[in-house]
Amino acid sequence: MRSPRLAPMARRAEALRGVVVSLGLLVVGCNGAAESALPAHRFPATVFKRLSLGATTPTDVERLLGAPDERGADGAMTYHAEVTSARGARSETVTFRFERGVLSKTCRRDTSPR
Repeated sequence: MRSPRLAPMARRAEALRGVVVSLGLLVVGCNGAAESALPAHRFPATVFKRLSLGATTPTDVERLLGAPDERGADGAMTYHAEVTSARGARSETVTFRFERGVLSKTCRRDTSPR
């Protein structure tokens, strides 16, 4: 029989194990989803010329590209897109990051099948 004093500690340890397992599954799920996501948006590569670091707001991005596929807790907006140019189309994940309400960084990752 467990000591009455150890019982709450054992319950907390069990709960903590559950949280750790859940977080692990969440991380694996997020990483896998990003790699296999189908493009939900289509826009020309020239659209990036209409965005300016230090001036473009999240509202501007959404007005230009539509609602993002994902919104980060930090306000980042992520699009899974098919980007077209003279060289053809490719799938990309594009994340827009903001500081003080304006665009501070654009991260583009080619997710086209190889």
